[in-house]
Amino acid sequence: MSVVISDAWRQRFGGTARLYGEKALQLFADAHICVVGIGGVGSWAAEALARTGIGAITLIDMDDVCVTNTNRQIHALRDNV
Repeated sequence: MSVVISDAWRQRFGGTARLYGEKALQLFADAHICVVGIGGVGSWAAEALARTGIGAITLIDMDDVCVTNTNRQIHALRDNV
């Protein structure tokens, strides 16, 4: 089932459509991607996927956020540690 792309979605992800095309924008909006491990690389990959217009993202990480990881994890805040 395809996601109906709204005008707001088009405004937000118009750059993606110009770069990859309208068909790709629809494919991205319909996609569900799972990122396993959201440490140093995974957290940045998840952000890039979200900023590209991926419709649904599942994040899985069994580790705890600790102070020694906060320099690599964009989701880590002082209140999370």
